[in-house]
Amino acid sequence: MKEFDKCIEQCEIAASKAQGDNYDALKLCKALGRKANALASQNKYVESVDTFKNALMEYNDSGVRANMNSTMKKKTIWEAE
Repeated sequence: MKEFDKCIEQCEIAASKAQGDNYDALKLCKALGRKANALASQNKYVESVDTFKNALMEYNDSGVRANMNSTMKKKTIWEAE
């Protein structure tokens, strides 16, 4: 069984550390991207897309952008059902 809640909690900790004294935009983007993936796995698509957008505002990573686009497609399919 996958522990998405634990993953989200760990990503929030990582994001807060990345925003600390030694600010690192790339690490912050990656942590927020992982959190968004965990939210998408729980079918929380609205929160997931918002988190992806926050991640991309920090650092424009192509992997995070691709995951966001994939999640947006899944969201439209999920809404259609």
